[in-house]
Amino acid sequence: MANKRYGAYGTFQAKAKLSGAVKFNSLYLFLLENHHGHPGDGLISFFYSGVDEKYYAWSQDAGGGTLTDLGALDWTAEQTFRIEWAPGQIVFKIDREVVATHNTNVPAVAMSWCLEAMTQEGSIPSSEG
Repeated sequence: MANKRYGAYGTFQAKAKLSGAVKFNSLYLFLLENHHGHPGDGLISFFYSGVDEKYYAWSQDAGGGTLTDLGALDWTAEQTFRIEWAPGQIVFKIDREVVATHNTNVPAVAMSWCLEAMTQEGSIPSSEG
């Protein structure tokens, strides 16, 4: 993981198709973090949990974390994921629709951006089959 910090606050957007996410133990999509592996130092992400097979909007700071269950969304088509991060608030959007707003556990530190996928075997599975 790179240690470059891109700064605090801003808008982050990307397109992705996540229909294969169920092959992963966990998937952090558009992960913003201050210190990799230490979410209490600051983290913002769209997150897939293979444990309960659900998607979440997640934010965390030293005071704790906030998870919003994103429910039954259609993950078979390409979608635009957007994080709007401002002092005291994070707005999570999918295809311009607000799916979560966090007003607590909003990091106030510079963070870097990454994508992280994990399996129990420790490698990324094939996207086929």
